[in-house]
Amino acid sequence: MQSALVRLVVLQFAVYMVLASVAFFAWAMAFSDSLSVLEVVFGRYLSGHLVRWTVRLPLWGVFMLISAVLAFGAAWFLRKLRREGIYLGVGSFLIAFAANIFFAQNVVVHVLVGAVIGWVLLAPLVVVWKNLD
Repeated sequence: MQSALVRLVVLQFAVYMVLASVAFFAWAMAFSDSLSVLEVVFGRYLSGHLVRWTVRLPLWGVFMLISAVLAFGAAWFLRKLRREGIYLGVGSFLIAFAANIFFAQNVVVHVLVGAVIGWVLLAPLVVVWKNLD
């Protein structure tokens, strides 16, 4: 049961790492004014959001890259059953959660959704804490 939970969390952090990396590349396209490529890859609706986010916080992509690197480290350490993965995972989540709240137009909904995602991602780590080195 414990190892299954760890594998689930490793998978969750790996998926998050991929999504955060895609967000970084989207930011790079928005930041470099590659709007036509951005619209082709992400569509008109999502590219509009990416451009607005880049105007509001020009370095949000760098935050996503840092969060992706921390998520990679979390997945790596958790795969080796080390507690450092928990610390990196919590840091990665907090960076993404703070960016989410900053961009939210409906803060209550984003806080609730972020709390649910955090609970799903981080609650299994509490269960397996004692089994990690």
